[in-house]
Amino acid sequence: MKIAFSTLLFIIFSNFITAQDILLQGWYWDYPKTAQGASWPDTLMNKAEDLSSAGFTQVWLPPLSLAGSGGGSNGYDIRDYFYLGNTPGVRTGFGTRAKVDAVINKFNQVGMIAIADMIYNHRDGGQPERNDAVAGWIKNYNNTKYLAGDKPYPSDRVKMTLPIGGTTGRGSGKYYFKIRSASQNPDFYGKGYTFFVRTNRVGNSGLPAKNESTGANGGGDCGQPHDTIELARTMNASIDVGGCGIDEFMVSLDTNDYNASGDQLTISIINTNSDYADQYILGLWYTRTNSNLRDSLIYTTNTSFQNLPSGRGQMNFLNFKPNGAPTCLCGDSDVMLFFYDVDQNRAESRDTLRAYTKWMWDNVGVRGFRVDAIKNMPPSFSSGLLNYLNSTGINPPLYVGEHYSYSDGELKTYIDNVKSGMTPSALANINPRLFDFGLQEALRDACDALGFDARNIFQRGIVDGAGGIGFDVVTIVNNHDFRNTGNAVDNDAILAYAYLIMNNKVGLPSVYYPDYYNPLYTSRLKAVMQAHKKFVAGSSNHEYLNRFGTPFSGNFISGASSNATIFQLGGANGCNGNGASVAAINFSGNTLKVDQTINTGGGFNISPGDTLIDVLGYSNFDYAVVDANNKIYIELPGRSFSLWAKVPFPVAATITTSSTSICFGDTSILNSNITLDCYTYQWFRNSIPIPGANQSQYKATLDGTYSFEISYNGNLPAYSNSVSVAVLPGIPLINFSNNAISGNLSGSYTWYYSSDSSSFTILSGITDSTLTPLVGGYYYASVASQGCIVQTNVINVLLTGINNPLAFGISVFPNPANESITINSLHEMIEQVLISNPLGQFIKTSNGGRHQHTISTTDISSGVYTVTIFTTKGTLHQNVLIQH
Repeated sequence: MKIAFSTLLFIIFSNFITAQDILLQGWYWDYPKTAQGASWPDTLMNKAEDLSSAGFTQVWLPPLSLAGSGGGSNGYDIRDYFYLGNTPGVRTGFGTRAKVDAVINKFNQVGMIAIADMIYNHRDGGQPERNDAVAGWIKNYNNTKYLAGDKPYPSDRVKMTLPIGGTTGRGSGKYYFKIRSASQNPDFYGKGYTFFVRTNRVGNSGLPAKNESTGANGGGDCGQPHDTIELARTMNASIDVGGCGIDEFMVSLDTNDYNASGDQLTISIINTNSDYADQYILGLWYTRTNSNLRDSLIYTTNTSFQNLPSGRGQMNFLNFKPNGAPTCLCGDSDVMLFFYDVDQNRAESRDTLRAYTKWMWDNVGVRGFRVDAIKNMPPSFSSGLLNYLNSTGINPPLYVGEHYSYSDGELKTYIDNVKSGMTPSALANINPRLFDFGLQEALRDACDALGFDARNIFQRGIVDGAGGIGFDVVTIVNNHDFRNTGNAVDNDAILAYAYLIMNNKVGLPSVYYPDYYNPLYTSRLKAVMQAHKKFVAGSSNHEYLNRFGTPFSGNFISGASSNATIFQLGGANGCNGNGASVAAINFSGNTLKVDQTINTGGGFNISPGDTLIDVLGYSNFDYAVVDANNKIYIELPGRSFSLWAKVPFPVAATITTSSTSICFGDTSILNSNITLDCYTYQWFRNSIPIPGANQSQYKATLDGTYSFEISYNGNLPAYSNSVSVAVLPGIPLINFSNNAISGNLSGSYTWYYSSDSSSFTILSGITDSTLTPLVGGYYYASVASQGCIVQTNVINVLLTGINNPLAFGISVFPNPANESITINSLHEMIEQVLISNPLGQFIKTSNGGRHQHTISTTDISSGVYTVTIFTTKGTLHQNVLIQH
C-alpha cells in the first residue's frame, strides 16, 4: 500500500509532537561561583516562580559534582562524582549539597524538573601514580603508528620522574637529557615545546625562560654542542629538521638542590602548539655512574582517584586511555581533548558511571541528564546506560547529548546509533536526543550574516536537513560554549528563538539564561512561549510556505522571500480545539509586505473567509482574512515576527467579587466569567496593570477599583465592568518618632512587646494609638476598628537617640513604593540598609558605602515593611508601604 507523503509526515510527527516542554539552560559560563562568595542556587530559587509561569518546564543546572579546581570551577574538570559539597569549607562552584536539594525542591514545587549536567567523558583532580601503559604508548610510538592514525599522548598530562638521593646512588652531578621525536615524522619537526626539570626541594628558580641555542644542539654523540639549563628553569625549544633531530639539555645538581634522604627529578615536556607532538626522552646520561638512566624513569599521570571526599567512584590509570586496551587516541570517540579521558569500554568505568547516574536520580532527585562531550564517546555507551536505567525503573524524560558538530547527517547518524543499541523497553520509554548545532548555524547566519538566504533554515538540522524526528532533538540558539566570535547569535537572537519555539516540528526548544533575562527579549520570549503552549504544541502538520521550490506563491510588495521564513501549522488541539496557525519571521531590516498563499487542504483546518488573529500583536494589523485565492496579507516590521491563529475575537468579560469590603489582611476573590485558554488576561487596579495578575481569578488585598482585560498579548483588548473593593479600616501602620510609637488608625489598640522578636507579650492596660516605650525592643499592635481586628507592622525601637530619618537629613522615597526604594542622605554616609517584614525578620539586606542607595522591591510582596538604615551617626527606622 502506498501512503501519501503528507500522510506519512502526520504519522511520524503525531508520535512525538505533543509536549509543551521548554528547557532553560539555567546558567552561563561566568555565573557567580562560591569561590566569589556567591550562591547561584539562591538566584535560581528567587526566579523559579517567574520561570515556571513563563512556560519553562525543565531547568538545566551546571555540573553539580566537585571539580578538580574546586569552588571557582564550572565543574567540567570533574573530580568526585558523588560529592556535591557536603563538608563545610569544601564546596563546588555551584554550592553545597543543601543548596542543591533546596533548588531542586523549589523547582519541583513550581512544576519544573531539574536536568543535571553529566561529565562522563573525562576526569581531573586525581593524584599522581605510576602509569606504565602511558609509558609504553610514549616510548613505543613510531612512524607506522602515526601513519595508521594513532595520535601522540598529550604531553601536558604526563610527567617523568627519576628517584634520587637515599639509596639510589644518584644525586649530585650532571644529567644529560636527549629529546627526540618518537616517530621522526617530518610533521613533528619544528613544533615548539618547553623542557623543565625540578626537584622536591627546588620547584622554581625564579629565572626567566631560556631559549635553546640557534642551530643544532644534539650533543657530543651527534657531533654537536648541547644546551645547559638551570634546575627549575624553563627551556623553550623545538626539534630541528635534519642532522640527528635531537635536542640535548644538561642540568647540573649539587647537594643544595635536593633532599639527600630521598628526592626525585620531575621532568616536564609540554607542547606549546595547539596540537600534540611526540617528543620523548630518548636518553638520560648521568655522569657520576656513566650510565643511561632512561629505563629508570617513571612515567606518572594524575589518574589516581582513590582518597575522595565521598569515598565512592574510585578509579586508577586502568580506567583511562591508553591502558593496554585497543585505542588510537584519535577520531571523535577516542580523541583525548580534556583532562584524562575515561575509557567507557572498560566494564569498571561503565559501572562507576552508571552508579553515578542512578545516584543522581535516586539520591539527588534530578530528573534528566545533559551529557557533556557525547561526541567523544561511543554511541554504545549511551545505549548501555539507558538500557541499564530502564532496567532499574528509571526512565528520564530528557537525555540530551552535546555532539558538537554542524553536520546534520553526522548528528542524525549518531542518535540513530544510540537508539539502535537500546532494548525495546528502553526505546519505548526513553527518547535520547542531541542538541541541533546544524539548525543553530543556519539561524545564526540568518540573524547575523548579510545576504544569507533565510529559506536555507527550512533545509537544515537533524529533522529538515537529515530526515530525523523532533523527538531526537533539543534546539538551541545560544549556550555557555558559544564564547568565541562566530559561534553565538549576536544580533536579534529573538528571531532565532521565535523560529524554534513556533515550529514544534524541529524539536524541544531550549532558551539560554542570559537571553531570557536580556531586557530586549524577555517580554517577547514570554509571549512566544505562551503562544507555543496555546497554539503550537501538538501540531502534526507543517507547511514551509516560502521554501525553495514552494507551490505556495507569495507576492512580495516589500521585502523578499529570501529574507523571511513563513510557515503554517495544523492539527494541534489548540486552545479552542482548532490548532490552525501561520507564523512569519522577517530577518530583514525593512518592512515585510506580502500576499502569501497558504495551505487550505486537509489537516490545516483553514478555508477562504476565515479570520486569523495576530495572537502576538507584533504585526502591523490586528488580523488577516483568507481571501478567495487562499491568500492572507502579512505586514511585519523589520527584524520582527508574529503568529496568526484561527481563534475567536476577544469579548468583554463580566467580573464579580466575593466581597466589596474586607478587613486588612483578608482577601476578596475576583472572578471572570470567561476562562478560555486562548486569551491573554490582565487585571487592573485603579486603571494600572497589576504585575503578574494574568489569570482569570485574582485575590485582591488592597482597596481600589478593579477591572479585567481580555486580549491576545495586548492585541484587540476587550474590557470588563469595574468593581470596587474597600479595605477596612485601612492599612495599619505604626512608626517611632520623637520617642513615641504612634498608630495611624483610630480604634482600640492592644500593644505587644518582645526583646528579641521571637516571643511577644501583651502590654496590658494601654489602648491608645500612642505608646511611649520605656525599653528598646520590638513592638507591634492589634487594632479593633470598624468591625475589624488588624495587626500592624513590627518595628525595632532603639532608645539611643532620635530615631527620625528626617532629623538626620535622610529621606526614604517613594512611600508607598512599587519597584524600588531610594534612601538619600544629605550628610551622613549610609553604611547598610535592612528591610524587615512585620514579624521583624530581615528579608533583604544591602551594603551602602555612599550617600544614596536604591534597593529593588520587585521581589517583595505587597505590605508594610520596616527599613532600617545604619549610618555613621546612628541607626534609623522608617516604615514603608510596598504595593504592586
